[in-house]
Amino acid sequence: MTRKACTVLVKDEHVRIKMHEETLSLPLVPLTAPLLNWFLQGRKAGYESLSRGKGPGPLFSRHLPVVSTTGLEEPFPTRLAHKGVGFWPKPEMTEEHIVRLEEVLARTKDLPPEQSLRQRLEAAAWLLDEPGSVEPGSLGSLEIFAGGTYDNLVRRPLASLLFTDPGPGYHSFQLDCAVQILEPPDPRFRYLQLARSLFERDPFHVTQPGVHCAYLFWIVGIHDKTPHPVDEKSVRHRY
Repeated sequence: MTRKACTVLVKDEHVRIKMHEETLSLPLVPLTAPLLNWFLQGRKAGYESLSRGKGPGPLFSRHLPVVSTTGLEEPFPTRLAHKGVGFWPKPEMTEEHIVRLEEVLARTKDLPPEQSLRQRLEAAAWLLDEPGSVEPGSLGSLEIFAGGTYDNLVRRPLASLLFTDPGPGYHSFQLDCAVQILEPPDPRFRYLQLARSLFERDPFHVTQPGVHCAYLFWIVGIHDKTPHPVDEKSVRHRY
């Protein structure tokens, strides 16, 4: 079980973070339509690549951000880790999607992965193909290792996620987030666990028999980090 030293509550388009003797109240900043589409198209491109037997493809980086958390240790309190993140359904649709994923997993559990891949890809795409079904203010992830990142989030539930496309564009975004830690029987935990289970036996995953907990990254800040030319006058040293 998690050692919950802090609380993170989401209500009325704000997230309230109570940690130790400090309380923060921050407005949620949902993904803009272009950025939401950027994430969705990256995920769909990965599914298309998998369907052709070519692995998850170059845009899989939109699923694996660097997650930065800060603890209390000195002199290096920051932990950096790649975490697989994804969308989850809006609360009123979560149970429906849980049932659908459970049915697919039960139907395909005894099939070799290559024979069930098409059904599993279709199941993964259900959420992305239903307009308005995605929760736009949050991303979800599973915690497998429960190391430094987990320890930091228990004490200070704030994180920044950095997503970067491959070159030559290196399209990149930083999301600042308040982080809820989830455990059973929370249906959001169950959904995220099932979504990973769809591809648990595939070679691009590190196979795990279970997970420690789940995270919801509630977005409170968005920063475009894409490289771009700057005014020559602002550069001190020129080539």
